[in-house]
Amino acid sequence: MTAAAVVAILIGAFVGYKAWHGFTLAEGPPGFSAVGPTINQLERLQYLVSSRVHVADVLVGESRWLKGSWIVQGDALIGVDMSRAEIKGKDGAKREAVIVLPAPTVMSPRVNHEKTQEWDVKSTSWIPLASWAFGDKKNM
Repeated sequence: MTAAAVVAILIGAFVGYKAWHGFTLAEGPPGFSAVGPTINQLERLQYLVSSRVHVADVLVGESRWLKGSWIVQGDALIGVDMSRAEIKGKDGAKREAVIVLPAPTVMSPRVNHEKTQEWDVKSTSWIPLASWAFGDKKNM
């Protein structure tokens, strides 16, 4: 097979393809997709986490026979539920979008049990060992 035959076969295949799919030399209009975010794209994000907050607080508990306090430490994530976000406006020329987000909420709160400390637990009864006798020590 000569080079001329190979070129003739390639040209024939090209012309046949163009004849089958519509022969035109002009290009069709270019395809464009939507500029900017869509609701589906925002919902796929699920939650947008903005920060992690470290928390320390004193927890006070009291029963009939005992009173106690603990220093509790932990953290939580603060974020926004993106399924409730609304697109208010889009400007394709400036490539800007106005998205209204709901108020942030606490997500995934955790207590760090290793850093949590028992501060003070004491009996509030004048009866000796009342908490042991009536079982409040287990609850505290």
